[in-house]
Amino acid sequence: MWEILALLASAAVKANAANEVEKRQNDLARLNADYSKDRSDKALAEARKYFDRLKPESREAQSTQAKAELTQNLQDTVGAIEKFAPPQVTQGRVSDAYTKRVASGGSDNTKRLNDAIARLSVIGAPAQVSLDDQSRFGQAALAGSGHYDAASSVADAYQNAIARVRPNPLKQMLAEGLDAYGVLGGNRSAGTGIPANSQYSLSYGRPSSSIGLRPRP
Repeated sequence: MWEILALLASAAVKANAANEVEKRQNDLARLNADYSKDRSDKALAEARKYFDRLKPESREAQSTQAKAELTQNLQDTVGAIEKFAPPQVTQGRVSDAYTKRVASGGSDNTKRLNDAIARLSVIGAPAQVSLDDQSRFGQAALAGSGHYDAASSVADAYQNAIARVRPNPLKQMLAEGLDAYGVLGGNRSAGTGIPANSQYSLSYGRPSSSIGLRPRP
């Protein structure tokens, strides 16, 4: 009788150890899924941010900003050139014409430059918006690729960790000891309470549901 109880206890210990393995594997799989979802959400957020910049109202704002930036850059460049341009000198002194142009601040040359700057800003704005768009697309693609690569690498690590999960070694040893006791104890009538010449013998090596006594052939 005791050997049967030992075998039943061994089956219970093995089932408990298997449940622990399954639970640990499920926990790792859930962590992997959570991490992958987080990375996927971040990649989608980068994509949405890029596509939001393609909306008509956003494109109009980008164009206005590009025109303003180009205008300022061109004005700064022209201003720097004028600052270091040598004055017109006539008979060793600054010409009256040059002095008048500087004082009035509204010479024909300055007006032509301002008109040219305005036209260049209008012409160059679409190209500037396109360059900015390409830059943002590259950044979004790089960020999205980074998130997906990270998710893939972590997924591989989790899969390896899941594959390496093993049952509790102490429970394995306990189950093996109970198995040994159950098998060997069946050969000792004192341990089983069953006469050695009984018509029944211990049936072992089957699933726990089939462990029991069977007629001795």
